[in-house]
Amino acid sequence: MSKETINQKTGEIQKEVKLIEHGNYIFATLDGVDCVGSGVMTTNSGQRNTYSASVKLKFIIKEQFLKDINGIKIPTLKANSVIIRIPCEDSQLVTLVKKYNDKLNQDLLIKYSLTDGQTVNVVDESEILSIN
Repeated sequence: MSKETINQKTGEIQKEVKLIEHGNYIFATLDGVDCVGSGVMTTNSGQRNTYSASVKLKFIIKEQFLKDINGIKIPTLKANSVIIRIPCEDSQLVTLVKKYNDKLNQDLLIKYSLTDGQTVNVVDESEILSIN
């Protein structure tokens, strides 16, 4: 569930997101959509590897931070790209590509899963929030 408001001082759109379950989430702008049909890849040694169909969503994650240059803090915008892969059947490719093409340049909240025991690096420890 999300709610949009406009900051009266800056005119920026602010989005408030309410999460009610634990999980891993990416909140980012959808920048591109690609797809791959299932197939078989043959290596130079003749080994055949099958791969499944998938839709790939490219996101731009924007982060604003203060950069210290000679004691002066300058607001800076950093952008990273992340690709989220959605496994699917070949028959679903056209529908999913159309669905996400219609969402280009929109902010999306995506829940994703990590494998058990996977390690994730924290970029800035000071941004860890306690939620009551």
